[in-house]
Amino acid sequence: MVWWPNSKHFTLTNQRIKIRVGVLSRRIDEIELYRIKDVFYSASFFERLWGIGNISLLSTQISSRRGRITGIRNAEDVREAIRAYVQAARTGRGVREVDYFRDPAGIDDTDLMDQ
Repeated sequence: MVWWPNSKHFTLTNQRIKIRVGVLSRRIDEIELYRIKDVFYSASFFERLWGIGNISLLSTQISSRRGRITGIRNAEDVREAIRAYVQAARTGRGVREVDYFRDPAGIDDTDLMDQ
């Protein structure tokens, strides 16, 4: 049997999520909550049996566009908590999300508004 310490931890505050990775070498990613665009949950069959899951984050932050936290207990509840904190952070800062979609065919969202 080989034991390896958990090398990934995360901290969720009302302003940011901090993802700390590594045992011998270390990397810390901080993502401001108001910059998080999408929060995804995934779990394989066996992960669901063990009650764990994974959360992936997509943000508009240049330094940390994507974040992934694996092996989380009650991952669906954590995902909902992150979403609630993101909404509160956006409301507190007065941030509104504006999507600009550019279609490869040359139709953008402003063209669709005119129809």
